[in-house]
Amino acid sequence: MKRSTIILIAFLLVSCSIPTPTQIAASAEEFCDGNEIYDFYDPFLVLLQEYYDQTPVTAAAPKISMADQIGRLQEIRRNVEGLSTNQCTIKLQSALINAMNNSINGFLALLSGEPDSVQETFFSEGTRFIRQVNLELARLADCLPNCKP
Repeated sequence: MKRSTIILIAFLLVSCSIPTPTQIAASAEEFCDGNEIYDFYDPFLVLLQEYYDQTPVTAAAPKISMADQIGRLQEIRRNVEGLSTNQCTIKLQSALINAMNNSINGFLALLSGEPDSVQETFFSEGTRFIRQVNLELARLADCLPNCKP
């Protein structure tokens, strides 16, 4: 359990480097519609922040109430899945969904008493996908107004 907590803390620390919408310059781009990127980006960041806020709540929850907290993470994931994407934002959405799936599976493994190694594998994969989220956010911030898929 302690090793899983350390992995979760590392996951949260990596996730703190989210670019703000003002870091993306508004203008037309060559390959992707900039308005579609902004239409995705704003609700995506809201859901990303909800996920970051909920994750430590779930980690700190006693086992008796952890299922409810996991359910909240699943609800946030479903909302991310429901976002309308384009060629330039699909990688970002996919990376976050993969991160969420792994962290949810890690919490479910913890709740069901799976060995620490199983939990750690899920949380490590979740952290890896969060790094991809951060890289893709930075890529979008850098490429506008000429983003390529």
